[in-house]
Amino acid sequence: MAMLPTQAKLLMPALMVTAGKDPVLLPVFSKGMENVIPNLTRGHIEECGHWTQMERPSELNTILISWLKDTHNNTGVAMTPKL
Repeated sequence: MAMLPTQAKLLMPALMVTAGKDPVLLPVFSKGMENVIPNLTRGHIEECGHWTQMERPSELNTILISWLKDTHNNTGVAMTPKL
């Protein structure tokens, strides 16, 4: 039996970063994402428009690095620095 789109879930870790001044993708548009993405982590940059990586690269990198570390730590695989 085929799964309806409303029944499908993305089970991998996912990150959604919203921006407080985004005129295209308002943060409220992502409401309810946890229903289909149970492993969703949210980040938010209040003083930013649509292009987070161009407008606030440092803030976005902080969110991304934190999420990547947390996601990796949840795998149980040891992290070995290469540098």
